[in-house]
Amino acid sequence: MPPVAPMLAKPVDGIPSGDYVFEPKWDGFRTIVFRDGDEVEFGSRNERPMTRYFPELVNAALAELPSRCVIDGEIVLPDFAAGRLDFEALQLRLHPAASRVRLLAAQTPAHFVAFDLLALGSDDYTERPFAERRAALESALSAVRPPVHLTPATTDRAVAEQWFTQFEGAGLDGLIARSQRNLATLAGWVERCSWADFLAEDRATISCTSPQFKITDPWFTRLSPEVRFQTVRAMTRRLEQEDAAYDIASHRASPPGLRIWTGPTVETADVAALLPWIDWAWEEQRRTAKAA
Repeated sequence: MPPVAPMLAKPVDGIPSGDYVFEPKWDGFRTIVFRDGDEVEFGSRNERPMTRYFPELVNAALAELPSRCVIDGEIVLPDFAAGRLDFEALQLRLHPAASRVRLLAAQTPAHFVAFDLLALGSDDYTERPFAERRAALESALSAVRPPVHLTPATTDRAVAEQWFTQFEGAGLDGLIARSQRNLATLAGWVERCSWADFLAEDRATISCTSPQFKITDPWFTRLSPEVRFQTVRAMTRRLEQEDAAYDIASHRASPPGLRIWTGPTVETADVAALLPWIDWAWEEQRRTAKAA
């Protein structure tokens, strides 16, 4: 449990070129959250306790984060009406009176944006490469819901430049809205689809950034688990060969199926354009398998 000092960014003259992963800079309180079962602690960048000031985030961490984890991120306070993050209002949340803390938690609730994984279960990730930490964080938070968020990331320098100039103006509400539009596009596809459905039985628990899908076609469900896995892998290879989609197979721990990234860096038009390709890949794979 805390304290743990965060890894701090170093200023540079401009956005670098090369083999980098870029993330937006959030205007909030740098925070490391520790969860161990029913215990949750938030520590500041100066290794001071922040938990008492954000009781709503304690509840969110218990509901959304893995049961044992240490995650680095930022506490932010979105002003949805203004379309921006309100750092001044966030500063007011640091009040000594417990009654005032409870009132502000209800009136101006904060959000937590996760961007790095330090520990998961009994595994220490602090010495592992960032790419491995990021992949594990995405997997751990694949079904996360507001007020907990996974920060977007990109290797595209042009996207990073756009974030640098426009991201703060878009605000957290813009990111949430785009993710929800993307999810709505997928929900419409599911309603029309005869062979796939959301993996989550409870629609309220579906992630709006990385939803998973199960294949419900009777021909597929009668296959052995190994053949089902091979079928999905062959289907995703077809999409990769056509440059239509990459890395959309479901998580290893999930039934063989699909996972589609619909986070705030993805345009809704691109999600809509992907769906006919997925239908095509499924029909081609089923046709080929039946003919074999």
